[in-house]
Amino acid sequence: MVFLPMSYIYGGKYVYDGDDLIDQLKDELYGEGVYDTIRFSDYRLEGNDIDDHSPPSWYMKAAFQMCSIYEKLSGWIPKVRGYCMDKVLDHIRFEDRFTNYICIGPVNKAINMLCEFYASDGQSLAFQQHQERIYDYLWLSRDGMKMQGYNGSQLWDTAFMLQAMLELDQHLFRFESEIEKAADFIYNTQVLENLPGYKSYYRHQSQGAWPFSTRTHGWPISDCTAEGLRCCLLLRDIEFVDNVEISRLEDAVDVILSLQNADGGWASYENKRGGDWVELFNPVSCFEGIMVDYSYCECSSACIQSLCLWREMFPEYRSEDIEFVFITSYLLIVLVHLLRMG
Repeated sequence: MVFLPMSYIYGGKYVYDGDDLIDQLKDELYGEGVYDTIRFSDYRLEGNDIDDHSPPSWYMKAAFQMCSIYEKLSGWIPKVRGYCMDKVLDHIRFEDRFTNYICIGPVNKAINMLCEFYASDGQSLAFQQHQERIYDYLWLSRDGMKMQGYNGSQLWDTAFMLQAMLELDQHLFRFESEIEKAADFIYNTQVLENLPGYKSYYRHQSQGAWPFSTRTHGWPISDCTAEGLRCCLLLRDIEFVDNVEISRLEDAVDVILSLQNADGGWASYENKRGGDWVELFNPVSCFEGIMVDYSYCECSSACIQSLCLWREMFPEYRSEDIEFVFITSYLLIVLVHLLRMG
């Protein structure tokens, strides 16, 4: 999601002319008058050893060289560059619409907004909507303005707080108002529909899922969906709380089942869509294991626990699929344990 808008900016060779502030930042970061003397292409594969968690592979270096050659020849084939730029911009704009211009996080939010500025000369409605959503990430601390790494953790926090309150049993009446409000928030945060054409943009289904923060953000996440479903199931035993429709809970079960990976576990946003070999083309040296969405213990645990509770309360819906999930997960866990034991 970050490389997508970066490729658009690079492909269009968009450059800001600069001003006094930019000049001051250059001098502060690189030394006074040094910036204009640096040939940055000479340092493409350089980095501090402390940050070098994923050194570029031979394949990645070869890919860089091929891209450099293409850049030199791209002037001869402008139609290909134009087609690719339009395709990338289309995917960027889908992400903007999908998240109501919040985007999955603040980094691609900022670059997506920059792409929209250059694509429309800052005159489009989409660019205006981007500007309005900047404040979803900004907050003022005692030592100045900050940008947070997500637009919040509202659903995640509320789900665990609600589950904790529901453990009070005979003391529930003391928190009746708080439980009602929490239940209402969780009900209203569930994503109720897929965005049209989502498969064409390589997205997973979102209908029935819960996001990490708000429904406006919209990105479906496996463990958030599991915790949202678990809350809805636990609330069905609470007399003073209205129940959500069963069809919506069935949608959540569908999402969880669809997110199980071939290794028996669950990733976060989507299935693992490629092999480990894709990491050979990881262009970011400071992060490793980022090219596909791998299975995580926490996500897998949350999904299995919620499916267990669902099967206890509604054993008739997709019971065979859920049983198969449990069997495959158990067998794969045993297999991994035996392999580690040698």
